[in-house]
Amino acid sequence: MNKNALTAFWTNVEYYRIALKMYKKDVYVIERFGKDMTITTAAKIADNLDIELWQLFEEME
Repeated sequence: MNKNALTAFWTNVEYYRIALKMYKKDVYVIERFGKDMTITTAAKIADNLDIELWQLFEEME
């Protein structure tokens, strides 16, 4: 993944987490703290937020 996609992903994760009034422990998965982020990890985070995966990669203006 390129740097812009990762930046958009983590920005959107935090945006939705705060908007949904969720705790970090309810959203993040343990793989997030490893070396690499996989698409499976991203899918689990999107599932925890109850949103579509593509929404986390959208760049907001």
